[in-house]
Amino acid sequence: MSGRSDPAAVGILFIGGMIAFGVFSLSKSLGADFQATFFALFGTVVVVGLCFLAAFWLNWSNHLAMLSGAAAAIWPQWWPVLKSMSEGGQSIGAYRNFSRMYEPAWYAEWWVQWPIEIALIGLCAWRLYADWNEYRY
Repeated sequence: MSGRSDPAAVGILFIGGMIAFGVFSLSKSLGADFQATFFALFGTVVVVGLCFLAAFWLNWSNHLAMLSGAAAAIWPQWWPVLKSMSEGGQSIGAYRNFSRMYEPAWYAEWWVQWPIEIALIGLCAWRLYADWNEYRY
């Protein structure tokens, strides 16, 4: 075992630190909890990566359906961030304890979140139907 540091390990730690700093900066600028922002960003990266992989692998040119489907999958992942923002930056676990401390903001209410989700799903279904109808005739 040598006393030298492995450059790959140092690079991985540096990149991980930069990602954590970026998520921390985003969560503080939004006024949200770090954990909620991290999980939302991680889910966003996974969904977008899977969409690009599927579009490349399937050679699919219907980008509006893919983007609206990705947005429909990503939007619910950001609901805890919106709830944390409306609770004054409280963490997800503390939300149960301090739920009456803050009145939820309008953007963290179900009547705002669900219609947007339904509209995104409807847009995806409409584009898929239009694409299917184009090839059918």
